[in-house]
Amino acid sequence: MSDHTLARQYRDFSAELSTARVYVPAMTALTLAGLLPQFAAYEITLDNITLGVAAQSVITLDRTVISAGLPASAFAQREMKWLVHYHSATLGTKFTMEIPTADPAGRLIPGTDRMDLTEANALAWKTSFEVIAVSPDDDTDQCVVDFVELVGRNL
Repeated sequence: MSDHTLARQYRDFSAELSTARVYVPAMTALTLAGLLPQFAAYEITLDNITLGVAAQSVITLDRTVISAGLPASAFAQREMKWLVHYHSATLGTKFTMEIPTADPAGRLIPGTDRMDLTEANALAWKTSFEVIAVSPDDDTDQCVVDFVELVGRNL
């Protein structure tokens, strides 16, 4: 069972906080140097699909305060989220995760609430997620994004 996570906390326009968390492989002295650049790339792609201000990043071995600032957009609300549906590649177990302060501008498939995973920032995020994400049940089982939908309050 994996208990290794990468979490990024976002502040919305009302100064409320919400977290996007993904399970990642176990980190050792030998693997940490290779994983950190992948984590950094993932966080950049995550920032590119949200409106909130990244407040802090938490890795099981590290906690970094990023900012105490507020986002410029009043639409950066923690209740507006990307709900990511994904599965483990080997076992096929389905999971979900939330990404707060979603930025849907230009990222929705017309007529739906689903993210267009071919849009540049969305595709970069998906690719980065699939590089680092592992199943919460088995940290050797990589994960694959099925779809992402825009959702509102009370998940």
